[in-house]
Amino acid sequence: MSRATILQAAVTVILAGLFLMLAGSAPAPAPPTPVRSWRPATPEEERHRAEDRLYEELLRQQRQHQTPST
Repeated sequence: MSRATILQAAVTVILAGLFLMLAGSAPAPAPPTPVRSWRPATPEEERHRAEDRLYEELLRQQRQHQTPST
């Protein structure tokens, strides 16, 4: 085998390895998000969502009004 053939084979192997390395470094897919239903919410679901919003607002206000202890 001539030097050119050996060099060509080495370059081919290196490039193939780089390609496989780059192909495997793709970021992981994002986790699935919950799907919102297209049907209208029942009164119970609306009440539950309103309660959740009020609770989150209460927690946010509590965090804002807390003073750091010294």
